[in-house]
Amino acid sequence: AFLSNFAIPLPCSGYRGSMVQKGKSRGRMVQKGKSIKLSGRGRAQSKGTSKLSGRGRAQSRGAAKAKTRSRSPRIAAASNPLEGLKALVVNMETRPDRRARCQEMLAKELPWLQYEWFAATLGKTDIIPDDQVAATWNTKKNSNYGTYEDVFDKDQVLLHSAQEFEDPGVEYLFSPGERGCAHSHYRCWEKAAASDRPLLILEDDLQICFEHPEHPEGAVSNGNTFTTRLELGMQEAKRREMDVLYLGWSGWRDGNNKWGKPSRGRKNPFVRKVEYVWTTVAYVIWPQGARRLLERAKPMDQPVDNFMAWEAREGRLNSYVLFDPADNEATFTGGVARQADFKNDTDIRKSDGGDQGHDPTIYLVSVQGKKKPESVQAESAEHVQGKEK
Repeated sequence: AFLSNFAIPLPCSGYRGSMVQKGKSRGRMVQKGKSIKLSGRGRAQSKGTSKLSGRGRAQSRGAAKAKTRSRSPRIAAASNPLEGLKALVVNMETRPDRRARCQEMLAKELPWLQYEWFAATLGKTDIIPDDQVAATWNTKKNSNYGTYEDVFDKDQVLLHSAQEFEDPGVEYLFSPGERGCAHSHYRCWEKAAASDRPLLILEDDLQICFEHPEHPEGAVSNGNTFTTRLELGMQEAKRREMDVLYLGWSGWRDGNNKWGKPSRGRKNPFVRKVEYVWTTVAYVIWPQGARRLLERAKPMDQPVDNFMAWEAREGRLNSYVLFDPADNEATFTGGVARQADFKNDTDIRKSDGGDQGHDPTIYLVSVQGKKKPESVQAESAEHVQGKEK
């Protein structure tokens, strides 16, 4: 059942969308390159104003603006942009501590939110179909945006060079945590695809109250920030036909455009187009976006955040990031959501090491061009599985 404090009314910022849609003209009195001749003393002017004889006079600026507005009507904001939005909170049954912390935070900071606890797939014990999540993945795609280094064994023998991670790519087994996480989101997408409205996906290590030490004024984000910005983001989503809106993200930094080109013109202060970002701690997904991901996940052949990022990079997923008021063009990790303890309290061991500094040799499929025997792979994986929940 969805949980909510129904006595709390939905918030509404009252923000209105842009008056003119992207790519549309604001309207001109006279088309470019054309002129109009009037009888008598009147003569058309090239910029769309005119003079009339007698008491007649050209249309006033106010009338021109009125005509402009009639061509591009203002987009009215929904009275409750968050109305009907529900959330799934992904939680492992082995982490009741996270559930308790998250439940307390949501009750205090987001009392309006209706949510349902969603049992995560346990990669170590649950059966995960191979046609939904693959057993291995290759680093070549992610290396376009992530930085890899030479990998050595304990005796400082080179196993894979940084160049190999880029081309042809290094094969890794999914760690149990990675595979379980990927399958958990796959199941969330199935629910979203079957719905007729967007769905908010939250992970149980979500944190929405945090400081911005890098901000000159020491900004602090909280439930009010989350709610207000989400309202604005959901309004923008209607105009942009979004598939995914990341509420917490890493890797944006002025678009991080290594394939496409950044958008021109005025920058939207609330949402920005995504080329490739990481993390799945909090995002809104629309039914059409979920269906697109499921169509491509046959099977999912990357850790889930890499997979979603690559689909956006290839133009198959219309993804955006939501800006926190403290974020700017130089922000690498931003949004209105964070992970509570990114490095020290993770149930997911990164097979390629990741920013957590995990051992990048454990889940290697091959070493120095030779595939590790399956028995050795299993033994290596078993060595660290006990450290994953």
